[in-house]
Amino acid sequence: TGVDLPFGKNLVGAFHQPFAVAADPQALKSLPEHFFRHGMGEVIKYGCIDDAPLFKALEAGTTLQDLEDVLARCVRSKIRFVEEDTRDIGLRMILNFGHTFGHALEKLHNFQELSHGEAVGIGMVMACQVGCSTAAIGMAARIPETKNCAHASAIPSTLEAK
Repeated sequence: TGVDLPFGKNLVGAFHQPFAVAADPQALKSLPEHFFRHGMGEVIKYGCIDDAPLFKALEAGTTLQDLEDVLARCVRSKIRFVEEDTRDIGLRMILNFGHTFGHALEKLHNFQELSHGEAVGIGMVMACQVGCSTAAIGMAARIPETKNCAHASAIPSTLEAK
């Protein structure tokens, strides 16, 4: 659990493993479109870091045909990472993909102009660009695909796109 402070996001927190995870596709479908769309940043993250077929479906714009399946896949991915690294000191750190840049962007915009999902979407592209500049070829190859996923999910992939 992370607590946001005026200085930034998730700066204070504690590790607590949940008893259960509840996700209701019908409740998500009832959200205003922009809130739903902003949540797609997290879905893209799971596709990019752990689920190649989901990532391809996101890029093609076909994922939302079965929202229950998309949610289940994302939850399974998170469970796997959290169970393998309960203290967030190794493999689980990949769940922060896009978030370091995203949180910085949110802070720079006073937590007002960018939603969390928009900031994470842009942050994932930025992380891929850093991967490119540091010869981390795996992430560099994801730049066009990550931008395509963001575009297909109607979230920005650059600040200019906002």
